[in-house]
Amino acid sequence: MMKLNHLSIIPTDMERTISFFQKELNLPVKGDASYAEVNAGAIIISLSPSAAVPTERPQGVVLQFEVDSVGATLEQVRARGGWVLRDPELMPWGTESAYVAGPDGLIVEFYRWP
Repeated sequence: MMKLNHLSIIPTDMERTISFFQKELNLPVKGDASYAEVNAGAIIISLSPSAAVPTERPQGVVLQFEVDSVGATLEQVRARGGWVLRDPELMPWGTESAYVAGPDGLIVEFYRWP
């Protein structure tokens, strides 16, 4: 089962973006200019200028799906012809994550908390 509970924005100006969510929208933000999370209730909005994937110039949106098995989900997507950007690995923030590419700069992350 997949559950969408994160949305990532790839900002070009982190300070301005953090300020917008904190000051203009009055939402709590944790993090700094390298990575931050906005608590928007039922969904977490991640702010990451690097997108954590090997693209020349990150842009677009990252959809983050929590899954039971990152490896099994990635293999299902790969078998259907999906373009894998990053195989499963333990990320610095604690999740096991893998990434696939979608159209128009869309990036999909499959993750689980070990």
